[in-house]
Amino acid sequence: MVYPLIEREQVIRSESEEHINKFHDGSLKLFFSTFLKKEKLTDDEIIAAVIILKNSVQFL
Repeated sequence: MVYPLIEREQVIRSESEEHINKFHDGSLKLFFSTFLKKEKLTDDEIIAAVIILKNSVQFL
């Protein structure tokens, strides 16, 4: 049997970070503003994104 050495989620995160660093100067804000200039999100996608962001916030 063949098993992956790393999880798919780790690969996606690593590739995403590399893309943001390479093309958006490491700025998530710049990434989102660039992406959203051409992509229009549905109301459901906006709600889902807000929920994801709220659940990601870590309080100090």
